[in-house]
Amino acid sequence: MRLDLGRRAGVELRVRNLRLRPRNEAERQSFAEREAVRRRKAQAADLVARYLDRPAPANIASVVAGHNEIQVHGKTSGNLGELRLVEAQPWQELWNESALAEPADSAFLPPFQAGAEGDFTVSLPRFDGVRDRLTSRWAVASATPGARPQRLSHFAYVHPYPQSLFHADAWNDALPTDNFDTPLITPKNIAVLDRWMHRPEMLFEGRLRTVLLSEQGFHTPDYSAASQRLQAAAFVYLWRKLRGLKSVEAFHNHRWVDHPREGGLKLGLRTLPADGPYGNPKLSWEIYQALDTPEEASKTAFAREVMGEAAWAEGR
Repeated sequence: MRLDLGRRAGVELRVRNLRLRPRNEAERQSFAEREAVRRRKAQAADLVARYLDRPAPANIASVVAGHNEIQVHGKTSGNLGELRLVEAQPWQELWNESALAEPADSAFLPPFQAGAEGDFTVSLPRFDGVRDRLTSRWAVASATPGARPQRLSHFAYVHPYPQSLFHADAWNDALPTDNFDTPLITPKNIAVLDRWMHRPEMLFEGRLRTVLLSEQGFHTPDYSAASQRLQAAAFVYLWRKLRGLKSVEAFHNHRWVDHPREGGLKLGLRTLPADGPYGNPKLSWEIYQALDTPEEASKTAFAREVMGEAAWAEGR
């Protein structure tokens, strides 16, 4: 059931003798589909959390791309014997052990051993035929002959959304850290990405290379005033964190209108289409327009109360 009360204040609505009929077959099927999607999302979130919480005896410290070569640098703790790199493609689920136990693309990568201090550098051709390894992600695995490879490190990657797609309060993320070995980069520690891009090996002929944040957004579980305030405050939080990061060239929000088939996520600046094709504007619609304008200070002041003083002080 949905009651659309509009956006006018001071309107009194009385509902009497309300009777709810049982769901029909189409509604039952739709509800079952939504529940199945919700369960899959919850299971995936649990897998990600367990994957990131598991300690690893090795880590990838940096990946440097040259014109014709990729260099992967890392460190191990203790003597782990013969190792090899595991290469993952952008679309692969990094937390899915069965999918990444022995990826085909990694089958022919040469084994190596870390040095006495645990450091290692592996050089690979940047191009595998016509495929560019620039977008590959890397982890360390054991390379014992005749044995199934065991992954010994996490894959490192940037996650521009909050830690959980369903929780907009990125300032409460527990997994991101302020170090280069952070398991996730989210809005909370986005400055780590900027510091990384300033490292000497990441410069191009001494010049800073820039980053495009091409997809991120914040979910509203419903269209209540509280949920809209939280989403809008999350935009303010990220914008304040981005201000002053010279390596970040642009920020693209996902989405501008909620989509009915996005696994239950409502990431838009406007609601699901109802009376028209573009939905109704959420509070974030107004806030997004005010960012980096003379109206920003007055329009975003509410966010200080929503996120708290500590989170507010993280930005500028």
